[in-house]
Amino acid sequence: MVTLFNIFPDKFKKMAILLASGLSAILFLVVDIYMIQAIYDEITLFQATSPALAIPVWIYYIGVPIFSIFVFKGIYKDASSKLEGLQRKETNE
Repeated sequence: MVTLFNIFPDKFKKMAILLASGLSAILFLVVDIYMIQAIYDEITLFQATSPALAIPVWIYYIGVPIFSIFVFKGIYKDASSKLEGLQRKETNE
């Protein structure tokens, strides 16, 4: 994929970076939505507890939406650094 990306013109590279970052963010947003729905169901409907520790099951799920913040931050930082690299390359040429 990197080799294919490297042969693209710069305009297409920008579009590919933005598309990949947008799709990645949408994927994690969908995962977060379903996980928040599962947490809500566990708290309100099921109220299940883990057999070994006897703590609510939703506590296991809560890390996904919380730690997705770091995933979103990583997607943004990666896209912005790649776009800055393309910008520097354009100014040097």
